[in-house]
Amino acid sequence: AYANLSIDLAHTADNILTLSITSGLSTDTLQELQYASEFVDVSVETMNGSITKLIKNMDSARDGNEGLQKTFAQLGVKYKDGNKQLRDAEDVFYDLVDALGKVKNETDRDAMAMELFGKSARDLNPLIEAGSKRLKELGNEAHEVGYVLSNDTLQSAGAFDDAMQSMDRKIEAV
Repeated sequence: AYANLSIDLAHTADNILTLSITSGLSTDTLQELQYASEFVDVSVETMNGSITKLIKNMDSARDGNEGLQKTFAQLGVKYKDGNKQLRDAEDVFYDLVDALGKVKNETDRDAMAMELFGKSARDLNPLIEAGSKRLKELGNEAHEVGYVLSNDTLQSAGAFDDAMQSMDRKIEAV
């Protein structure tokens, strides 16, 4: 049982490290979102994909996409800072969750969310209804209950997973 638990931890750590590299989100943020996903019924993959699409759309808005600029303006969310640099995507994501939660017409809300987050935006509705405050509370709770592992622990477990994969390939070769 302990061996299986160690292998599962190593595999999970390796996935978190890989997702952090590909998404640009910190390992802490990913673990917080994973924890929160259990309570707001939105998968961390959906949230990550939505943030990835959001980053692309923030860049497109900065480059002159008037439709996206209009949507950000309608929601009252800034995607650029005072130096015309893109704001942190996580902060913009939380701001958009709250702004979309205030849109009364669900069809308008879904249309704006789809424009900003892509096709999976409708899957974000439980998160939008919960709001960023709830998401942040759950993120803090993840730390309090020990769900969020340190980067050193993740690195060690990820290295163990790599060693296990290497051993598996060697066994397959034999």
